[in-house]
Amino acid sequence: MTLFDDRFNHALEIFQEFGPRRRIPVQERWREAFPEAAARDFVEWERAFREIEAFAYDLAVQVRDQGLGESAAVRRIAEQFPRMSRERVMKTFSQARYFAMMGRRKGLEPIKYGRLVRGVDSRLMKKLDGVAVI
Repeated sequence: MTLFDDRFNHALEIFQEFGPRRRIPVQERWREAFPEAAARDFVEWERAFREIEAFAYDLAVQVRDQGLGESAAVRRIAEQFPRMSRERVMKTFSQARYFAMMGRRKGLEPIKYGRLVRGVDSRLMKKLDGVAVI
């Protein structure tokens, strides 16, 4: 299923939900919002969105460690993923900052799951730059 920009941002918003609905598996939450989507679509979306979060997390660690400014980090996210709305870019960076700070506070870095699948996800993200094929 093709996600155009507004639907892409809505699917990412669902993926990033906090609160009581976060306990519901993301595929179930997506099924509610996108009943016409297939299970294989959900797998692709999750890979793409994990790639976005991993990229944002890497930048948030740099901000946390004072190697990069906040505005530069936000700009890089927006440049790397131009389909994201300004609001979604800001929320993504905010969540990444939270997780980066939690890692520092506990004295350990959270697992960077994006690095494990970055090769696959990078190819997928190239498809997204054009006509939005997820």
